This record gives sequence, structure tokens and C-alpha cells, in this order.
Amino acid sequence: MSSSPVISKQPSKADIRLENEKTILHAAERIFAEYGFRGATTQMIADLAGIPKANLHYYYPTKLALYGKIVENIFEIWLGAADTFDNQANPIEALSGYIDKKMEISRKYPYSSKVWANEVMHGAPIIQDYLETNLAEWTKSREANIQGWIDEGLLDPIEPKHLLYMIWATTQHYADFTHQIETLNGNKQLSDKQWDNATRDIKKIILDGAGARARSPHQAHKKTVPKTRIQRKKTEQILSAALDIFSAYGFRGSTIDQIATQAGMSKPNILYYFQSKEAIHAQLLERLLKAWLEPLEQIDKDGEPVAEIIAYMQRKLQMSEDFPRESRLFANEILQGVPRINSLISGGLKTLVDEKTALIKSWSEAGKIADIDPHHLLFSIWATTQHYADFDAQIRTLMGKNNVQRYKDAAIYLENLFKSMLKP
Repeated sequence: MSSSPVISKQPSKADIRLENEKTILHAAERIFAEYGFRGATTQMIADLAGIPKANLHYYYPTKLALYGKIVENIFEIWLGAADTFDNQANPIEALSGYIDKKMEISRKYPYSSKVWANEVMHGAPIIQDYLETNLAEWTKSREANIQGWIDEGLLDPIEPKHLLYMIWATTQHYADFTHQIETLNGNKQLSDKQWDNATRDIKKIILDGAGARARSPHQAHKKTVPKTRIQRKKTEQILSAALDIFSAYGFRGSTIDQIATQAGMSKPNILYYFQSKEAIHAQLLERLLKAWLEPLEQIDKDGEPVAEIIAYMQRKLQMSEDFPRESRLFANEILQGVPRINSLISGGLKTLVDEKTALIKSWSEAGKIADIDPHHLLFSIWATTQHYADFDAQIRTLMGKNNVQRYKDAAIYLENLFKSMLKP
């Protein structure tokens, strides 16, 4: 009995596109690194990539677009290398990790580094705006990290900029001056051991020179360096833009590029503040859930029961009027089965609901309000108040887009409704 033939899976259009883009970018890195922007041509790049020039222009309409993509790629990679500044409060671990990654990048992406070096050495005619915005902003934030360590006595009192310049110059030297290094190495590439030794020695020279120290036991409780005013402003700018995008398109339909456009920032800047779309979404939902809990927390066990429940309903309706985007974001997450905030729902929200439903039940048993199921009472309040935010488009269509009274009228109606229902 013959075995069935193995049918190989055909690559999808997306797979083919991704592979073609990688081939083009790899070839472009080498050409731009060798000839610079002015000396390179798309024909040279197409020839090295082994594709027709017309195919290259299908993916990248101009030489400038292709060059910009390479610059953006290497900058994003460099941004990622500095994650250790956020993940480690100790300058020894943070700077060591940063140097490790920078050396790895120099070994892995030498042509991209040379493209950047060529551009800057020629006065940055193409990416000057990029340097003045993206790089300047990123550098300020990392200077703040370094200054925080200096203020704690964990680094010598040095100029943070010069420390960064030293790390960049030393690590990128191994990419930009590869030919010189290999010549001095007997016309051979550095071996794995030689790269490891170089990285070890660079860390020792820079860390010892900067006087990097670990925290003493009495410093261990100190908090990490707080964000600067600019960092806080940019974080809020990103979260506000993301709220617009997520509430309009949902999590799956939203992209970092859309958020960047809405925020008026570059994608690398977004990825400096948040590592991923998931991280932005998670922070929005966590912040939202905290705000959602506040009106429920304010129900006073010593207050008049009907008045307390009506006041809660009013606070929820006011939130729908003031924060419609946030309400829709939360609703979208619930509709998808809470894939990203299940722990928050089953944790803080459930604990608070258990507490307040027990209180409402005690009021009902004491005859202070009608005999009702406390859970369904809360669900009714949530449904009726949040409906005005989540289904705003439908409500405006049915009532008229200019019906500015809808929230005031809703407040009167819902108050009468719940008072009648709660009356013992």
C-alpha cells in the first residue's frame, strides 16, 4: 500500500510579501552602507536583491522611502536595546545589559549601523528632522535615568550625555569600522570568544569609569526614578490617542501605526514608551477599571439605602457622558470574552461587587428597600447607564443628533424608574 504524498503548504501572499521586503531591505542596507544615499540607486539595490527594479518600486516607491525604512528599523532596534534602563533599577545591571545588546546589534546589523554613520557624518541631510525629534526625545529620557542614578550616588557625578556618547561610540565602532578591526585581527572576522571578550572589556572600562555601584541594603527600598514631566505628557498623549483608536476599531482592528498617527508621534517613539500594542491596551484597561470601581466604592453602608443606590446610578450615568470612549473600550473587551483583563475582573471587581451586593442584600432583608436580587440590580444599573455611551450612535440616530438633553432626560427617567423599583 503506497503512502499518501506529502502536500507542502503554499506560502501565502503575506508570507511572500514579507520575504520580498526582507530581501530588498537586506540589499539596500549593503548598497547604502557602501555608497551612501546620494551614490546609491534603486537599480543597484534591485540588482543585488535579484529582482526587477519595477518590483522594488512596488514595495518602496522611492529611494527615500526605502532609506527611511532602514533608518527607522535600526532606530527601533536601538530603542529596544535600552529596555534594560526600565527593567533594572540598578545602573550596573542596566548599563551592562544595554552594552550587551548594543554589541550584539553591531555584530548582527553592521550595514544598518554604517548607513546611520554615513548619514550623520555627512551632516544628516536626510534625517535631520529625525535627529531633532525622535533621537532628541529618546536621549532626554535616558539622560533622566542616568541622572537619577547619579542623584542616588550610584554613579559618579558625570554628564549623562557623555556616558551615552561613550557607549554608542564604543559599541558601534565594531560595526562601522569592521574592516579596520578585521585587518588588525589578521584579516579574520572576530570569533565568538573575541566578541565575548570585547563586550566584557567594554563593560568593565565604561562601568568602572562611570563609577557604577550597586545599591546598599538601606537604598534597596528606594523607588525607581520617576518619569520626567515630558515623559508623563507623552505617555498621556499616547494613551489618549490609543483610546480613540481602540474604542473605534477594537483591539484586533487597531495598530501601533494608527495610534502613532493619532498621537502625532513616530512609531519608534510609541514603542519607546510602550513595548507593544498589548501594553498600551492593558494600561488603558487597568486605569479604566480603577475608575469604574470608584462610583461603586462610594456607596455608603451608613447612608439611606435608596438614596445611595440612586446616587450610584447617577454617578455611572455621568461617567458615560464624560467618558464615552472609555466605556466603549471596556465594552469591546467584555464582548470578546475579557481575554486581556480576566484577572482584573475576577479580582478587584468581583471582590468589590461581593461586598456591595452583600450590603444591598442586608438592606433588602431589613426591609429598607424592595426584595430584589442585588446582582441583577447592579447589572441593570450598568446596562442602562452605559448604554448611553456604548450605543451613542444608535441613540443619536433615534433621538436626533442634536438632542443635547438626552443625558438630563435619562437621569430623570432612570431615577424615577429605580426609585419605584426600590420602594419597599
